[in-house]
Amino acid sequence: MRSTRRLVVAAAVVPLILAVGACGSDDKKDSKTEGAAATSTAGSGGNGDSKAPEGGTGGGSAKELPASELAKVLLAQADVPSGWTVDESTETTENEPGKAGDAKCQPLVDLMSSTGTAKPSARAEVDVSDDAKQDFSYTIELQSFGSRAASLFAAAKKAAESCPTFTVATSEGTGTYKVAKGQTPKAGGDESLGLRLEVEAAGQVFPLPVSVVRVGGIIVSAASYDTSGDDKIGQIPDEILKLQVDKAKAAQK
Repeated sequence: MRSTRRLVVAAAVVPLILAVGACGSDDKKDSKTEGAAATSTAGSGGNGDSKAPEGGTGGGSAKELPASELAKVLLAQADVPSGWTVDESTETTENEPGKAGDAKCQPLVDLMSSTGTAKPSARAEVDVSDDAKQDFSYTIELQSFGSRAASLFAAAKKAAESCPTFTVATSEGTGTYKVAKGQTPKAGGDESLGLRLEVEAAGQVFPLPVSVVRVGGIIVSAASYDTSGDDKIGQIPDEILKLQVDKAKAAQK
């Protein structure tokens, strides 16, 4: 069961991917595919981003996958090294669309969110954790955008540079986000972006490191959680993220 602290974070960050893995509750949905759920919807060090050579050789084709196929791309227990656990019962949640207070920041919300305005054709998520660090956990989300992925990623990178602070509103309330560059993920793919977000909500500030990689037409995002309250966690280790990136690449061949 996910901690109370993580649920508080979830309530604060419903508009973003940060809530996608964090808003789990005891209410379980019945639909699962290959041990992890997928949903169809309408429609180096420190510089924060990187891009593969022209032509996108790092991630392959921009194939758009349906929910049934995307679920199979998620990391499974058999994919990770000893000492890591994959929660294959993770459910893919649906949240209300969030709107950025400043329109120029909306692409950043769209990139990291199942609730943005740029709806993927399908999305899926899974939780992974390091057995040696019980207070740390990571939520990996896949969003299939097909040919739209490259332009969405480019717009989001621009927004990350021009939106050091922004708000996102839903009927549940408004969250305030501060954006700083994180470590560039070195996990392959076509383009990478590392961010460290701070969310102000419920009278507290929650640091939330995020790694995002475009792999052809799939956006791979990983949000990090420190449920101890010490907030010492960094972005997901590159070697674990690369395992997911490699599966996303292989699925689009």
